[in-house]
Amino acid sequence: MQRFSQWLIRRSGSKTALLVLVLFLLFTGLVLPAQNEKFSASGGDRSPDLSLFYSAADLLQMAEDYGPAGRAAYVQARIEFDILWPVVYGIFLCVGISWVLQRILPKNSPWRLLNLLPLLAVGFDFLENLCAAIAMHYYPQSPVWAVRLAPVFTPVKWLFVGGCFGILCVAFLVWVVKSIQKGMGAAKV
Repeated sequence: MQRFSQWLIRRSGSKTALLVLVLFLLFTGLVLPAQNEKFSASGGDRSPDLSLFYSAADLLQMAEDYGPAGRAAYVQARIEFDILWPVVYGIFLCVGISWVLQRILPKNSPWRLLNLLPLLAVGFDFLENLCAAIAMHYYPQSPVWAVRLAPVFTPVKWLFVGGCFGILCVAFLVWVVKSIQKGMGAAKV
């Protein structure tokens, strides 16, 4: 774990961070809106992926409300889109957090391991998508385990996604403040 974190930090130079930022912004600006439009056109007005909390009964109601075509579109979107999106935001968060942490923390700081938290966000996102897609695909005979686990994985995913963006923002602000202080100290000399 420590070695992978260090490897990630070594690979997260300024050029890599900038490239990943551009990829993330392009994906967010171009692909996400198109995906949301496609989802709305399929008849979905509520999605487990975008909910914070829902119950097993809510998931089954969503499956019912989608109808056969909406459920098929939902499952297809999990295959086409929801494999790529967690990878994109996961890489962005891993590289972004690594880039900032190497600038504000000493090399031996255990806090540098925070750059691995996005892997948990991606993992729980995949688990949520897998369970929800299975529940939708097999509806009305959805496996009980899938229907019960999807609502558990969703808030855990959001906890890690939100936490990672929070870490990135706070670490970036610390870096900005340190950079300003360093610049002011150099100007006084």
